[in-house]
Amino acid sequence: MGCRLLLFFLVLLFIPNQASSQGLGFKSTKHHIANRTSYAVFADDYPEFRDQLEFSFDLSVFDPGSFGFICIIDANNSNRDYSLSYVKNNAQEAHLKLNLKGEENLLTVPVPMSLLGRGKWIHVKLSFYWKSNQIEAVINTKKYEVTGTNLKVLKNAQLFFGKHENMIDVPSFAIRNLVVGDSRETHSFHFKEYAGNIVHDQDGNEVGRVQNPIWIINDSYHWKHRFSYSVNDLVAVNYDSTEMRILVVEEDSLVSFNLERNTVGRKAYTNHLDVPIRLGASFFANGKLRVYEVNDIPNGHPSMAALDLSSYTWTNTSDWRLRQQLHHHNSIFDQEKNRLIIFGGFGNSRFSNSFYSYDLPSNTWTRLSLDGNEITPRFFSGMGQLGDQLILFGGVGNKTGDQSIGKIYYYDCYSVDLKNKKITKRWELNRGDEKLVSTRNLIFSSDKSSFYTLCYPEYIPKTFIKLYRYNLASGDYVVLGDSIPMVSEEILTNANLYLNSNTNELYCVTQEVSKNTSTKINVYSIDTPPISEAELYTNPRPFSYSSYWLPLVGILVFIGGGGGWLLVRRRRTVKSENSVAEYQKFNPDQLIRPKTNAVYIFGIFTVFDRAGQECSHLFSPLLKHLFLLILFRSTEAEGITSEEIYSMLWPSKPLKNAKNLKGVNINKLRTILNDIDGLDLIYEKQYFKLETTTPFYCDYFDFKLLNLALGNESDYERLIAITRKGQLLQTEDNELFDTWKREFADQILLVVPDILKDYYWKREYVRVITMAEVLYSVDELDESAFYYSITSFLKMGDEGSSKKHYNKYVLRYKKLQGEDYNILYPEVVRLASKYVKRG
Repeated sequence: MGCRLLLFFLVLLFIPNQASSQGLGFKSTKHHIANRTSYAVFADDYPEFRDQLEFSFDLSVFDPGSFGFICIIDANNSNRDYSLSYVKNNAQEAHLKLNLKGEENLLTVPVPMSLLGRGKWIHVKLSFYWKSNQIEAVINTKKYEVTGTNLKVLKNAQLFFGKHENMIDVPSFAIRNLVVGDSRETHSFHFKEYAGNIVHDQDGNEVGRVQNPIWIINDSYHWKHRFSYSVNDLVAVNYDSTEMRILVVEEDSLVSFNLERNTVGRKAYTNHLDVPIRLGASFFANGKLRVYEVNDIPNGHPSMAALDLSSYTWTNTSDWRLRQQLHHHNSIFDQEKNRLIIFGGFGNSRFSNSFYSYDLPSNTWTRLSLDGNEITPRFFSGMGQLGDQLILFGGVGNKTGDQSIGKIYYYDCYSVDLKNKKITKRWELNRGDEKLVSTRNLIFSSDKSSFYTLCYPEYIPKTFIKLYRYNLASGDYVVLGDSIPMVSEEILTNANLYLNSNTNELYCVTQEVSKNTSTKINVYSIDTPPISEAELYTNPRPFSYSSYWLPLVGILVFIGGGGGWLLVRRRRTVKSENSVAEYQKFNPDQLIRPKTNAVYIFGIFTVFDRAGQECSHLFSPLLKHLFLLILFRSTEAEGITSEEIYSMLWPSKPLKNAKNLKGVNINKLRTILNDIDGLDLIYEKQYFKLETTTPFYCDYFDFKLLNLALGNESDYERLIAITRKGQLLQTEDNELFDTWKREFADQILLVVPDILKDYYWKREYVRVITMAEVLYSVDELDESAFYYSITSFLKMGDEGSSKKHYNKYVLRYKKLQGEDYNILYPEVVRLASKYVKRG
């Protein structure tokens, strides 16, 4: 056992951290002076450079047209300061200039515009040698040398990036992988921080200070909204990788959003687009953007047309059409054989599993005949091309293809060998009750070992999209980045994923279609490689032999007989570790959450029928509002009158119209509720109300039965379970429900803080932490919940979870307040300790 323990520790010690470096971005001259970024590499303890000063870093100039100082070498009042500045020279190149501050330019290095822009990095290295009075600069791989004067004054120099004293011109840039030192020692900085004003070195020591930072790691987790556009019609949307722009094809003109310059343009066609846009399918082929439809095309109209992007002229190329409409089919343009390949889709009440090929030269559609494993009929799959193979992932459908049979959500992956015409199943996952669809485009990782796709529950009207990475060999997956909101009311709504290999960004383009076919387009971006929530919150200590000598000595002492003390210590911490294990295993969801005949309004609005099928999608926004009004009023009075319904839902409608609308929607609601046992909508004494019996369950009704003031432990546990899924009506911001939201918040704030204190002084730390989550369901930045959670984790001996909780709070604070939470973790621990002692 002792040998195994030793081996375990040794493995932990000597495996280097492989996390990729991130970066520090600088707010430029476009911002007010007070808001520009200033970074002091050594804030308090300044090193002394013995025989030389050498530093290197990667530089990315986000805005090639900006101007300013990258870094300043401050020689401590010797009037021999040096600076590195950036200036755009002309349309073809810019200059990096090494200067003796206020006296002369020592070196000017041309930088081609092709090396500038977001996602492009230049390696810079500057070396100042005392003995030879030589300055050496290396830009990428090219070396330059100049002669300096009295460089020894830099022995105690301080290094700054961005704004410094009166040097206030700052270009729009970022740095990463900074290394500073002399011939004896070096200091490395990887800028993995995501918040705050402290910069740590590679060993985790607090070394530098930065004002107004842009932590680049956040761009690998948070989707950035880039562009919105609305149009009163159906459109086709695609990504032009050559020009790095999103194209929106309207009937009379092309709208483009340039992702590099953040500019929007519109240009009218020279002739009319004759293809009637239904699904808005499109692809690039032979330098032209082609729009096509497979079905539902009026006679006399073409099914495909090609747009010449230089002349903006449409050419009709085909009038072939398939017999079935194919919503949410997949498409790939096979450049080698000059053909479009499509798969799957839904239309005419059937799911499809056919592969069709459209040959451009011959203008013909052909159904492909493929051997191997069968793919069941489906739509909402993801597909991408990897060499001679198509990779197909997931989808929704069933074995028969008949819509009336119902839907199955697939999490499987296939390879389609185009050369040998064979389908091979790679893997299939069991995701339980998860119901997620994939967007159409799969994007492969740089090493081709995995693929990215966007997934979301398409049946939820106000839904959220998440980015997933799946391993091609095993199907192992991880969720990356935060979520993207999307309204998914109509089948024509869709989202797509694109890669910009020039800037190393992924783009999500959502296309929300309303009932009147008006379309709203949103474009989001995230840096690659994207990271998970755990990667954002964790800043692991990179490998360093020097930082591990003490633990190594401890292990040797353990081997030599000093392990006895550790064993005693181990006994003392058993209780603490058991508390941690208790917290990790604690799952209040087991107390409730039936999946049949149930309605949940905490978190995302969710409804299950008697068969266990989720039927939330049947509630249009109007039906949901009507249902919720009746639900709330059924818990506090006789119900709700027709007049109250009119005034709340249709205040501006004439009474006759309001009556008709109420009648129609009450009937629709009754139809849905007929599939839920134990729940009836009745009309009695001029009131509409919900009448419930076993086996129906509603989390809000359950909440109303709690008597929190009595201090009943089972009621507390149920409260934790009820609120664990989120706030009351979390995704519903209609003012109709503000009264009930306020009443819930008032009840929680009246009793829960006292419950927290009681648990804490009883040393029931697991219950403190879980009860704190209830406070967060009312106020995501509740100070009491924050301090009690931080302290309780520490009392259980789980500093890692305490820091993670802090990190999550900092992220929420930034998201909700729009500014950094500037209290560092050690100070929070001190404040939290004082707070809980005051009780």
